[in-house]
Amino acid sequence: MNIKKYSNLIILLGIFAAALVFMSQSPLNILLLNGNSGIDSSVFRTIAMQMERGLMPYRDSFDHKGPLLYIYNYLGLLIKRHRGIWIIEFISAFAAFGLMYKTARLKCDRMRSFFVLIICAAPLYSYFEGGNMTEEYALPFIMSAVYIFADYFMNDRITRMRLVICGLGFGAVCMLRVNMIAVWIVFCCAVLLRSFREKRLEEIPRFLLYFLMGAGIIVLPICFWLIFNNAFVDFIKDYFVFNIMYTKDAFRATALNKYNSFSGFANNIYVLTSIVVICRACRDRSLFHIAYLGYEIAGLLMICMSGQGYAHYGMVLVPALVYPFSLLLSKETIREETWILAFVLYFSVSRVIPVWIGGIDKTAEYLLMENRTRERTDAVGQVCTYITTNTNIDEKIIVWGNWNIIYVESERLPASKYSYQLPIGNVDETIMTEFFGELSETLPRIVVISQDERIEEILGFLNEHQYACTFEVDGFAVYSRGLY
Repeated sequence: MNIKKYSNLIILLGIFAAALVFMSQSPLNILLLNGNSGIDSSVFRTIAMQMERGLMPYRDSFDHKGPLLYIYNYLGLLIKRHRGIWIIEFISAFAAFGLMYKTARLKCDRMRSFFVLIICAAPLYSYFEGGNMTEEYALPFIMSAVYIFADYFMNDRITRMRLVICGLGFGAVCMLRVNMIAVWIVFCCAVLLRSFREKRLEEIPRFLLYFLMGAGIIVLPICFWLIFNNAFVDFIKDYFVFNIMYTKDAFRATALNKYNSFSGFANNIYVLTSIVVICRACRDRSLFHIAYLGYEIAGLLMICMSGQGYAHYGMVLVPALVYPFSLLLSKETIREETWILAFVLYFSVSRVIPVWIGGIDKTAEYLLMENRTRERTDAVGQVCTYITTNTNIDEKIIVWGNWNIIYVESERLPASKYSYQLPIGNVDETIMTEFFGELSETLPRIVVISQDERIEEILGFLNEHQYACTFEVDGFAVYSRGLY
């Protein structure tokens, strides 16, 4: 084995180890036998469980994310019921990390590129929020687009396969959550501008053809799947119409909330450093650097459309960090500005290394755990034990609020299309009307109350239909009908 192959193997193992350490932060990792998925993740897993039993997203279960997310969760369920999704998460993280390294190699040698990866992946720890999120699965697709566009503008390197991959990534992200496509919006316009400016108009039809071909590879089968299962109209309503309402909600999506969201994500040392580096690079007035700055700003603006500052939104900013940090650590930059080396060392010691040490510590904790058990003694475990004891697997239940982990761990389907009602019921009041209409027909044997918001509405329903509180734990109440 020559030195180059040996070096590549070490780098590959390093990327694998970095992905493994990062993904060990997931509550669904294979080392932790009884972790609970987060609020959003549990919704996606609930829909996957419904798909397993022949139901369809949108048609039979409301949620406003893209269909590819539910397909991922369904595939994870097929691999292994409670931990299979982690395998898909790990593959996604490994692919994203590999592409981050590949992008850094456009400016740096192997070791510097790996260091860029370690720096740029560090903020993912604060953005992760338990994982199994749309942003997490979008990372490798966005990162592949950043690499393809950067290599095109820097080295004029483009092939049919790259165009197809770029289009496929665009289609995949559109099928996850459409407000994460800033890289394609900005750089496709930049490619068009370059073609006009350099009078290379003949390449535009070819670029467009293969790009659309790639997008169609993933978008068309999903759309046909939805159409053939009578879920396409509901998909349009939930994914497009509702999300437009979500971004215009009078209480959540106010101008002040959008500003605060923008400020919160922008006021981050990684993001600020990358913007400053690109602003400095823009002194060469190259189309690529100007477009890159536009991509960073557009990415920030698009994640703030809903006016919410959920940390996991920030994951899509990470691909934009890679090129600026590789530019910062390149030999040319450090040779010209020797103080940059001191900044990078300080940055690494104060920010990056502690984050990764924390990740390694948690991984070691799970690996060396002595009392490894599947037994659940927390509130989720107790509520689910009560449900499984008092219902059979074909009986449906309902959870008031947003606590879908109960459906997943009890393996009971929701008795309504709306497995969760808040905050979506505050955005669209017709959801509440439909929800209570369905509940009046199904009259589930068990209703779990997980939060107090608008509780008078559900309590009124329970009193009207002779439900009684039969179990309570840690502020959660279980109401039953016909069990007392």
